[in-house]
Amino acid sequence: MSQKVGEFLRHDPFKLRFTTIQATGAPKTVLKRSLNQAVSEIIAPSYLSQQPATILYELLDVSISELETKRSLKVVWTGINNKEESTYPFLLPRTSNVIDLCNELAKCVKLTPNGTNKIRVFQISKDGKRQEEYTGNEMIGNILDNTELFAEEVPQEELDALSVPERDKIIMVYHFYREPSRAHGVPFRFVIKPVRRTISVRDRNAYCPFFRVRNSQTQRSGWLHACKCTRKIGPSSASPSSRKPPSSNPLISAMVS
Repeated sequence: MSQKVGEFLRHDPFKLRFTTIQATGAPKTVLKRSLNQAVSEIIAPSYLSQQPATILYELLDVSISELETKRSLKVVWTGINNKEESTYPFLLPRTSNVIDLCNELAKCVKLTPNGTNKIRVFQISKDGKRQEEYTGNEMIGNILDNTELFAEEVPQEELDALSVPERDKIIMVYHFYREPSRAHGVPFRFVIKPVRRTISVRDRNAYCPFFRVRNSQTQRSGWLHACKCTRKIGPSSASPSSRKPPSSNPLISAMVS
């Protein structure tokens, strides 16, 4: 069959790949190269559909025998700013690991000057709320065919946070629409840096921890002020006329620069 189709298309028959279709017309199964398989065995008769038996063909740039020993992958590159910049296809031996994929990807993208020169490859969890990072030693031949792969540049501040885990924290952030269960987009990592803790002298039992928050993806930094006050309010302070003006001390405020 490959020989006849190659003659009709004037294309190398060893650079053709065939795929069967479902009853709906969607692609079903890619046919493996075989010398003993008949066309009647490939096309199963369907009594529910009146459409003629159809097999899809694909023109390849490499030999089908070489393709069967390699793995075709597509990686969505998000860079360091958590933006889907571009998608890069790769054809690597099935015995290659994820580190080899990172090395090939580094030749196609532009990394930050004086950065870490490290690339993280991950897939998104089923609930869409976190990254499932590959360690780098996984064989790409074992990655499922329908897996959507993403890659990003590891920022320097994240490596610094890993060096002092008792001080800095790395959390996972995801996007959602109205309800937390309706996640969408690509999750990213967020570095939280503690700056200082202070106890209010004015308000007894008031505790206000200050955190400096820096978003490694958007390169924005700011102050996040969280205040919990357990002070009891008496009858005099509950009256609007006797209520004192707010303090100039910015215990309950938020400023983003």
